[in-house]
Amino acid sequence: MTAQLVRLDGVDIAAPGPGAALRVRPNIEGWWGSPTAEDDAERRPGAHGSWPGVTSLSPRVVVVAGLLTGTSHAAAVAGLDALKGMVRTVDTVLEVETPAGAKRAVVRRDGQVLTTWHSERQVTVSLQMIAHDPRIFGQERRHFLQTGGAAGAFEYPVMYPITYGTAEIAQNTAVLVNDGNEAAHPVVSVRGDFPSGFRLTSGDSELTYSAPVFAGTPVVVDFLSRTVTQSGGLRTVHLTRRDFWEVPAGGSASITLIPISAGYGWAEAVVTDTYL
Repeated sequence: MTAQLVRLDGVDIAAPGPGAALRVRPNIEGWWGSPTAEDDAERRPGAHGSWPGVTSLSPRVVVVAGLLTGTSHAAAVAGLDALKGMVRTVDTVLEVETPAGAKRAVVRRDGQVLTTWHSERQVTVSLQMIAHDPRIFGQERRHFLQTGGAAGAFEYPVMYPITYGTAEIAQNTAVLVNDGNEAAHPVVSVRGDFPSGFRLTSGDSELTYSAPVFAGTPVVVDFLSRTVTQSGGLRTVHLTRRDFWEVPAGGSASITLIPISAGYGWAEAVVTDTYL
């Protein structure tokens, strides 16, 4: 698969600076395959095999390599310096765009930035990065739910770069879709006037937040970390029912916002196609 665009925090690495251009190699190592599966299985004493353990995936190591060409030696050096500055030691969004669409992961610099000079104006560059969370994310969808009798659920299929499709009107219920090959976990921000809190339901699963909610300070429910925060503070203790759910790979799950008592408000539910 040939990458059409490779971006780091939104910057196209093919144009690292004036007079410099990077031709990225088509095969981005570590991006198209799956990370290594690790099992903490325990060896069976005096018998064949092992006792099954917990299997998890190791971090994803990604290597982006290419040929950097400058209009002069100075331009090539400046372009190389810019590339090294893009691969940072803090979380950075790596985005790879192909004819099939754009996908992204959160990476950091791993190991060295390797270089091989071929002439004063040309140098091969290898950028090695590590995604401690090995998942790769595709299309992001946002759903807006509203209580109080007004029609108020809007769905915007969001791509990177962001584009908005036609709004879909519903009520206080939406269907969350995941076209990826790994379970996706929504993030839901709830605002409004809910003096006794709210419920988020999906089939038989229910989350109940039994504390006041105000319009100016959203309550954020993260289904992956299974936490609730408000103004940066942890509020998970106010969950009196904790049936967190996920959106299955290639499937969908409903979500409904219900006030515990009389109240008016809205929620934004974000779910992203997730891949391994």
